[in-house]
Amino acid sequence: MKEAVPCKTTSQLVSMRLGKWITAGLRKSVGLEYRSVQVRGQKLVYLSRPGIGIPILLIHGYSAEKDNWLPFVRYLPKDRPLLIPDLPGHGDSDFSSTVVYSAPALGTMLLDWLQTIECSCCEIVGNSLGGWIALLIAYAQPERVNTLGLIDAGGVYPPHPSELQQRLDRGDNPMLVTNADEYEAFMDFVFYRRPFIPWPLSTYMKVSYLARIDQNHKIWKDMYDRLESIEHLLPDIRHQTVVIWGDKDRILDPSSVQVFVAGLPHTTIHVLKNCGHSPIVEQSSVTAAHYNAHLNRYRA
Repeated sequence: MKEAVPCKTTSQLVSMRLGKWITAGLRKSVGLEYRSVQVRGQKLVYLSRPGIGIPILLIHGYSAEKDNWLPFVRYLPKDRPLLIPDLPGHGDSDFSSTVVYSAPALGTMLLDWLQTIECSCCEIVGNSLGGWIALLIAYAQPERVNTLGLIDAGGVYPPHPSELQQRLDRGDNPMLVTNADEYEAFMDFVFYRRPFIPWPLSTYMKVSYLARIDQNHKIWKDMYDRLESIEHLLPDIRHQTVVIWGDKDRILDPSSVQVFVAGLPHTTIHVLKNCGHSPIVEQSSVTAAHYNAHLNRYRA
């Protein structure tokens, strides 16, 4: 596989520097600090913010990274502590070709990380693969979770196949990006209305993503080869849960909501109109408003 060259032109070099500077400023504006620890001999990078109360743990999805949560974080309570990791193999966290990056394995590694940083209980929110992992953590160690937030979450088979499922059945996988054009198509696939991102930041995000092509393909294979519904586990997950979904999600069909309503004992549902697979970016303020109402309703 031919790997994209991360920086080739002067314009790219300038945009990368500016993109890093802008990202650092956005983190600082919401009080987040960059941290890392060793978990099973691998570096795991995360953003954290001190505060009052139970920390909110935000888990991103496949091929995403910690900073995808920044638009959403702007609308969370300013005094709440936050934990936002780069999943193993993603973002700035270490990647190894010998590590398995299935959802259960990632969940186990995050539990080890929580143990390492001495976090005994948190509010967990997950988008896509992150939602799947959040459910696995809540099932495996329920005492470590206060409430759950599932945003276009994976882990179950929807009653109606999504556009992604239909394309995969035809041998077409839009999730496996190999070049800049496919990256643009992938972004259009994720969002219903692609949000505006200014030039330095958009180039920084694209170049960073293309630099991780090989590891993203390995992670996808590990995840997809071990794909197994956890629908049978849902009745044993007793946490108060809010499920938020974009009604135009082409990756995980909105009919998945029916599975979570039927399986999870304590669930509130919000379906967002004209929104794709990443409400935390596309409709960040609306998504955060629903989540904040959930937090206030079940404040520990």
